[in-house]
Amino acid sequence: MAEKSRMHLAMERFEAALRGFESAVGHATEAGRRRQAMESEIRQLQDDRARLAEELDKVKVRASRLDEANNQVSVRLGAAMDNIKTILGSA
Repeated sequence: MAEKSRMHLAMERFEAALRGFESAVGHATEAGRRRQAMESEIRQLQDDRARLAEELDKVKVRASRLDEANNQVSVRLGAAMDNIKTILGSA
């Protein structure tokens, strides 16, 4: 009877250890899934950052061109106003 009891206790310990192992494998699998999801999200964020940096560069170039055009228009308007003043002053 004692032998059966020891065997029964050993089986219970084995089953408890097996449940613990299965639980650990489940946790490791879930952690792996979460890690993959985070890595995927990081790649997406890096792609978005690269795209936004490229768009920002384009916007900066366009803003520079608009600023240059604005300066040219300002110079031309100043010259046109000076011409109008000259014409009105000689009239």
